[in-house]
Amino acid sequence: GPAAEKVRDNGERYRGRLSATSYSTIPSARENDHRVMYRLSANADRIGGSKFSAETYLNYRQLFPAGESKYPQRTEFFNVYSLAVNYAPDSTFSITLGRRVNNSASSLGAIDGLQVEKHFGGFFTGVIAGSRPDIIDYGLNVGLLEYGGYLGYARSAEKLDTRTTLGLLQQTNAGPVDRRYAYFQHSSTFWNDLNIFGSFELDLYGLVDGAPTTKARLTNFYLSSRYRFGKRVDLFASYDARRRIVYYETYRSDIEILLDDDDAMQGARLRLNVRPIKDISLSASYSKRFESDGGNRSDNINGYITFSKVPAIGGRWSVQVNRNTSSYVRSDVLSVRHSRMLVKKRMNASVYFRMANYRYSTLLDVEGVPMERHQKFYGVDLSYNILPKLVFSVLGELSTMGDEQNYRVNVSITKRFDSKR
Repeated sequence: GPAAEKVRDNGERYRGRLSATSYSTIPSARENDHRVMYRLSANADRIGGSKFSAETYLNYRQLFPAGESKYPQRTEFFNVYSLAVNYAPDSTFSITLGRRVNNSASSLGAIDGLQVEKHFGGFFTGVIAGSRPDIIDYGLNVGLLEYGGYLGYARSAEKLDTRTTLGLLQQTNAGPVDRRYAYFQHSSTFWNDLNIFGSFELDLYGLVDGAPTTKARLTNFYLSSRYRFGKRVDLFASYDARRRIVYYETYRSDIEILLDDDDAMQGARLRLNVRPIKDISLSASYSKRFESDGGNRSDNINGYITFSKVPAIGGRWSVQVNRNTSSYVRSDVLSVRHSRMLVKKRMNASVYFRMANYRYSTLLDVEGVPMERHQKFYGVDLSYNILPKLVFSVLGELSTMGDEQNYRVNVSITKRFDSKR
C-alpha cells in the first residue's frame, strides 16, 4: 500500500529481535544450576526519514546458583555489545558515535567513541578515536584510549565484489602506549562462485626492560577460501595462526613470561559439501590445531548426511559422526536427529539421540589401561509460533554417564519485528 511505498522511498526501516531464555541443569550428583538471559538486537535505518540511523545489541543474564550464600561471586551481568548512532548526509560520508564494530576492520572488535568514514569513488578513508571496552567486565573504560585511521578500496560489479582495508591503531592505558599495530583485511567474491577472505595484525611496538622496541610481531593471520563447483558441490579451506596479544601496560608484570612463551597456535580446516540429489546433503570436514613447536595438537574429523524428505515417514533426518583426538583425550560422537512440522505454520518438533565415548590417554585404571567414559543424550525440542513473529520454544534433555542422570531444560520466547514486512 501507500505506507509501504513510503517506507521503501525514504529508506526508513526498523527491525530487531527481543528474546528471554531460561537455562536449567538438574544433575543427580551435583547441585542444580539455573540462569536466565535477555537479549535485544535492533536496527533503525533512516529514523523518521532522516539521515540518522541507530543500532544496539544488549545482553543481560542472571545466575541462580544453589546455596547462593556459598557463592559470593557476581551473579548479574549486563553487557552492551553495540549501542551507536550514525549520521550519513549522503552515500559517501558517515559519522558514528557510540559502541560499534567497524565492518571495514572487524578484527578490531567493538570501539567506544567516534568513527568517521569518507568515500572517494572506489577508495575510502576512515578515522577512529575513542576507547576499547574494559578487559574484565566489557564496560566503558575511558582510560583505555585508542585512536588511528585506515585506507581502503571497494568495488562492486557483476563479476567481482571486493573490499580491502589497511590501517594503523594505537591503544593506551592511562596514558602510556599499551599496543600499537597495523591491521589488514580483504575479501573478494568472483562470479559468485569463489570467495577469498584474509586478515592479519602486525604489532609494531614493544616494551622490554623499560625500553621501547619497534620489532614487528605477527599476532594474527587468517586466510579462507570457498569455491562452488556448480549448485551441488562446494569446498571450503582455511588457515590461521594466532599469538597471544601482549598489552605492555595492562600485563606489565607478566611481560617476560608472555614473550618467552610466544608459540603461535595454528589451525587448518577443510570442508566439502555435496548435494548429489535434491533431498540429500552430505558434508565432511577435517581440522587440525597445533602450536608452532608441535605441542597441544588436536585433530577433528566430522561428517554428516541429511535427508530432507523420507518416503512414507516424512520430516527431516540427519546423522552426524565426529572424532576429536588431542594429547589427553579421544572423543567419538554419533548423533541422530529427526525434525518435522506437527502443525502447519505453527509447531515444529525435533527429537535426537547422541552417544559419546571419551578415552583418556593420561588417566589409567589399576591395570594401566586408559580410562573410558560413555555418555548418552536423549532430547526433544518444540517451537510454537504464537504469532507470525512471536515464537515460544522449549528443549528437554536427559544425559546419562554411569550412574549419573542429568536433566537440562531450556525455555525461550522470541519476538521479531520488521517495519518493512
